[in-house]
Amino acid sequence: MKLFKNWGFGIAVLYIAFVLAVAGTVIFASFQKVELVDNNYYDKSLVYQKEIDKKTNSNNLKNNFTLMQGEGNLKIIFPKEIASSGISGNILFFKPNDSKLDFRDILKIDSGNIYQISLNRLVKGRWLIKIDWNGNGTNYYNEEEITIR
Repeated sequence: MKLFKNWGFGIAVLYIAFVLAVAGTVIFASFQKVELVDNNYYDKSLVYQKEIDKKTNSNNLKNNFTLMQGEGNLKIIFPKEIASSGISGNILFFKPNDSKLDFRDILKIDSGNIYQISLNRLVKGRWLIKIDWNGNGTNYYNEEEITIR
């Protein structure tokens, strides 16, 4: 016994299956979460040259900062060539896969040029740390990726 008595019925089934597959793909894609890197990305792009200049200043330092993870804290050690009293700025903790976890903090540097934050404030996973800081009148910008375990 033949399932299809004529070829027209087979073509109709093929077209209907194709339309259902496309509709299913569109519906599935519409429910996916899309995260932008930044909500006001256009405004940020206009001042990007300033960020490039800050990165150049950071690259010209003899010793750049270092990240150390341990003992329940994340330590960011700033260069000794810049006095701790001359360092100011802010730090953004950016979670690429969940913007709700992003937060900004003001740099509070101790006498050893160290900024510390408790690992309890950071969910395990990949983080991008963006530091916009000023040291002795010069602006710097650093980005560092870290995985919290």
